[in-house]
Amino acid sequence: VGGRGAEAPHGAAADGDGFYARLRAPEADGDAVPRSLAFVLAYELLFGAGIEEEESRSPAGGNGNGGAKGGKGRRGQPAEELAMLRAAKAIRRATRSILSESGERDAEGYLLAQPGGLALAAVPTHSRHVRVNTLKLSVDEATRRLARHRPRVDPHVPDVLVFRPGTDLHDHPMVRSGEIVLQGKASCLPAAALEPKRGWVCVDCCAAPGNKTTHLAALVGKGGRIFAFDADGKRLKRLARNVATAGAGDVVSVRRADFLEVDPRGPEYAGVRAVLLDPSCSGSGTAGTRGDYLIAAARGETVEGTVGTGGAEGGADGARKFDPPAPHGHHPRLDKRVDALAQFQLRALLHAFEFPAAERLSYSTCSVHEAENEAVVRAALPRAAELGWRLCRAMPGWPRRGLEGAVEGAECLIRADQFEDDMEGFFVAVFVRDERSIGKEARAARDAAEKSRKNAAEERDKEREAKRA
Repeated sequence: VGGRGAEAPHGAAADGDGFYARLRAPEADGDAVPRSLAFVLAYELLFGAGIEEEESRSPAGGNGNGGAKGGKGRRGQPAEELAMLRAAKAIRRATRSILSESGERDAEGYLLAQPGGLALAAVPTHSRHVRVNTLKLSVDEATRRLARHRPRVDPHVPDVLVFRPGTDLHDHPMVRSGEIVLQGKASCLPAAALEPKRGWVCVDCCAAPGNKTTHLAALVGKGGRIFAFDADGKRLKRLARNVATAGAGDVVSVRRADFLEVDPRGPEYAGVRAVLLDPSCSGSGTAGTRGDYLIAAARGETVEGTVGTGGAEGGADGARKFDPPAPHGHHPRLDKRVDALAQFQLRALLHAFEFPAAERLSYSTCSVHEAENEAVVRAALPRAAELGWRLCRAMPGWPRRGLEGAVEGAECLIRADQFEDDMEGFFVAVFVRDERSIGKEARAARDAAEKSRKNAAEERDKEREAKRA
């Protein structure tokens, strides 16, 4: 948004003299405000706290160039903010024009009137969930220190606190210190369902940004170890930062690698007892909170679960009318990406089965699609059985299970519904196997690896004690 030839919504002209040209910042050598940033700043201008022009702001930290891209303007204010301020009248005028043409009184009414709008509105507001980082403090201590926000302990995940919807803790000192983690309850299910024991060695196959990784680290404790893999360098840096903030640096080994290229039978993984696999997915379980219903409808794609049971109704203009999403049942696929994702997810799950001494494995997605969930489990079961794996009814108190009839053992699977379970849509399958299935040779290698790791830890403790002395 803002550059010449930029794509303009609603068929608006994108020439060099109109609204979009106003977003071009002269101070920025002709560079346009980046599209994503323009959206954020426009929202702030129209519906947020606004953007104030700072008359006397010191350009501390600036380079004195008066506004290089991403830098400061003449008064030390970011050049992008100044560009948006110059376009403010045009932005507001365009908004009023859109509302006037649509006959709606405000932006909320306009969005609700769009295809998919009612589906988006049907998504309930979820509670704020916070995970207590037990590497740094106990749940009781965190509850005491956050008492003014009136938290309660979650009934299913004991290290998660529940707050009223809208509770803002983003700037809280306990978040910055890593004592608590702003992590949705759904995201906490994989590690909670996996249930690794204290001191275990685990693998997080697709780890970044690291909330599940640090959750695993808290569960296994200082005596455990986590191998955390991610193939993307930028995501890996974020993972490393989150691990450091959580105080899990001695527990987590961050590694840049494509998990599918990792050799599970390598000697350094001989001691692995648990595997957490949360691979890339469609993210359809977060569709409501991300506004995907609006996006999909605008593209003319199927809006999952949003067409009423009587079928699509044609309005006077032939447009589709959407009803609120049905919370249960088999969900149709959103687009063709799901097939490709499911193939990758199956490959990753089959690969994860190969750790020779592993006895627990969780497979999870933030998807509601059967193709990414029950169908992947169904396709993996034959190989799982060959290696001694079987489905386990994890978290026995959890009320919602897999889609009936979709796979043998559906009653063992965990599903979360974004409309009824006070969290985003999610899926977890837990596989287990006993000592006999692991095999004598793998058990011996695991025991040797654990003994070596324990001896090394004792040596490190002696060295630290000697330094303190």
